[in-house]
Amino acid sequence: MSAADHGGTTPLTVAHVIHSLGAGGAEAVLVELARAAPSAGIRLVVVGLSDAVSDEGIDNRVVPLLREQGAVVHELHSGRYDATAIARLAKVLREEHVDIVHTHLKHADLVGGLAARRVGVPSVSTLHVIDIPTSGMHRLRVKVAVVGRRFLSSVVIALSSAQRAWYAQYAGVAAPIVVLPNGIADPQVSRDRDQVRAGIGVPRDSVLALCASLMRPEKGHADLLEAVRLLPADIPMIVAMAGDGPLFEEISAAVRDDPALAQRIRLLGFRSDIADLIAASDFVIQPSLEDALPTSLISALAGGRPIVATRVGGIPDIVGPGCGLLVQPGQPVALSAGIAEMATTVTSDAPALAAIGRAARERYETLFSADVWVSKLRALYETVIGGNNIRRRIVLVEFPPSGGLYQFALQLGEAVARAGMSVELVTGPAPELDSREPDCRVRSILPTWHPTAGADAPAWWRKARRVVRAGQHTAAWAVLLAYLLRARPDVVVWSAWRFPIDGWGVRAARRLLPKTVLALVAHEPRPLVEQPGQEGMYKTSSTTARALAPAYADLDTVFVLGESAKDVLVESWPISAPVHVIPHGDEGILAQNPVPGAETTGPVALSFGTITAYKGIDTLCLAWPSVRARVPDAQLVIAGSLSADIDEAALRAQVAALTGVSLQTGYVPVADVAGYFARARCVVLPYKRSSQSGVAHLAFTMGRPVVATRVGDIPAVVRDEVSGLLVPPDDPDALAEAMIRVLTDAELAASMGKAGAESLAESASWDEVADRFLRALPAARRPSAR
Repeated sequence: MSAADHGGTTPLTVAHVIHSLGAGGAEAVLVELARAAPSAGIRLVVVGLSDAVSDEGIDNRVVPLLREQGAVVHELHSGRYDATAIARLAKVLREEHVDIVHTHLKHADLVGGLAARRVGVPSVSTLHVIDIPTSGMHRLRVKVAVVGRRFLSSVVIALSSAQRAWYAQYAGVAAPIVVLPNGIADPQVSRDRDQVRAGIGVPRDSVLALCASLMRPEKGHADLLEAVRLLPADIPMIVAMAGDGPLFEEISAAVRDDPALAQRIRLLGFRSDIADLIAASDFVIQPSLEDALPTSLISALAGGRPIVATRVGGIPDIVGPGCGLLVQPGQPVALSAGIAEMATTVTSDAPALAAIGRAARERYETLFSADVWVSKLRALYETVIGGNNIRRRIVLVEFPPSGGLYQFALQLGEAVARAGMSVELVTGPAPELDSREPDCRVRSILPTWHPTAGADAPAWWRKARRVVRAGQHTAAWAVLLAYLLRARPDVVVWSAWRFPIDGWGVRAARRLLPKTVLALVAHEPRPLVEQPGQEGMYKTSSTTARALAPAYADLDTVFVLGESAKDVLVESWPISAPVHVIPHGDEGILAQNPVPGAETTGPVALSFGTITAYKGIDTLCLAWPSVRARVPDAQLVIAGSLSADIDEAALRAQVAALTGVSLQTGYVPVADVAGYFARARCVVLPYKRSSQSGVAHLAFTMGRPVVATRVGDIPAVVRDEVSGLLVPPDDPDALAEAMIRVLTDAELAASMGKAGAESLAESASWDEVADRFLRALPAARRPSAR
């Protein structure tokens, strides 16, 4: 990536202002940034306001490190209350011709923000701590600092979702803030693993765990000492503690005075070779009581090392699913148990250890690599300099208030809100789930209906009801347009257009909101047949096509969930807007409690979701007798609401003729979903066609393998022979053979289910989906749009 990739050959000059340039996490972050900044066309100027002082005197240790990486460094040597500091800093900013100022920590926020105002350039601020007040006066200081940031900074950068939530408590939910975690360059290891371990006195047969952190009270070193005392004596283990700080002498004395600690702990003091230490270790420990975003854990991800850490601050944002173990802070017993469990994994479960390593490395490359970090920073700087609103108002429109599309929209909205946007999900009455994020609000204003409402009504009433619902849907568009005209959001995003009124409504929205970005998440690129008596699987009405085509042409950007869907979309509609592929996130919103592994179940297959013609229930029923003949105790559960294109009487008659099949019709409430998957060994998707399947992601979220057909983008999600088995569509024999394999091999089912869960953790977290979604949204409406 070059400067030219970011708008031209002229670098963007950014002045980073910090209180001092001694030891500390914020200072170390600047060194990492200096290494990576040139790849994003950023010219880095670093200004240290004051001198850091240690017992040995002035400690500006990162100054030479910054200069080695090419950063321009200015040291002002100002006192904390030096009234001339603002003017002196402003002089530096003018001389360096800075484009934007980036401040770090409270003192620099004030001085740097005022100097930026004086020079006439914008400023942004990064939060590095979560400052929990311990007294009334402390709370007042925190509030003053937050107000100062909000007044002086165009936007505040939080390093984690927990930090953003803390800031919003004081600044308000409308305060401009984005979550943008720090990244690090890929660590370069300079020494052999055995050499490093020998150098710190680690026996060859011992497990080595590393804790790399400044020794301050909030870092939890006292809990780590107690956790080490509690470790079983038969675990051959050494814990290396790298870092200095105000508690170093106290920790040293505690280790010297306790033979059990002295045997197991190696105190290393300040180290500049953290990359070598991580590479030499078996896993990394972080026992913090408070922590914004510990860089050592990001380094652990980069090195593919498992992590045992406390569930506090920004740590859960780093230690994603499959990357390690999280325990409650301030509980040495739980920390000790986690350390012992990870040590056992290291010594006795090589496949599990390898899977953790893969998940950790994938998370680093996706979210925390230096290139990703500086690219996002550059984009943020350009947005601020351009005067654009960082906190965009995004409206997601989902007419049905329940079901898979609603659940997708809600989870996307929550993740987009965590990224700093203001989100409203506009939907129908009594939504089945509410938002868990304060900046994502569910607005239930549309006179629509739940997709499965009245599914058991008589056929004559269902037919008559179509007229009623057509009126409701038209009224919903009228309500939506009135709301959008009042709210005037920056972005409007739909997920499904099925009727002519949808096309006409989008055209009206374009005329009413000429400056708003219009977008679509096209779950299904072509409208599906949903009523009985219609041929084929896609609607072929010329009226529908003529109404929807101009709506697609009016879009500013389109999202699909796979390459196959992209091809179908482009072939079907007159789209000139960019089409972006984003992943489908997990279905964690439906799995609040852990589900036992697939190996704990009997031979039960589950077909889950709306029962409709294209999902191939007829093929599944034809395959089942062969399964039952080979697996006499096999059970098949078909659970979901009936679509209008299914003849219920015929389906019940077909199922009644089969042995071991349970048909459970009706919409499955959210609270009951996990129970169906907990009892199943595998999930079956015998689709005749599909662009994507949320049920596959739900199965992987629950740790269940998937037997599916090779249609649409399903092969991109279900990896054949890894997370499931793929067969041709409309092939009962092949489907039966695949089901038999999984139902008769509990270990295979468990390993495939685990692989599916890991695939979601590695590449389909909702925060990653939201990041890709936001990066693809245009900053403004396309000039070429009509």
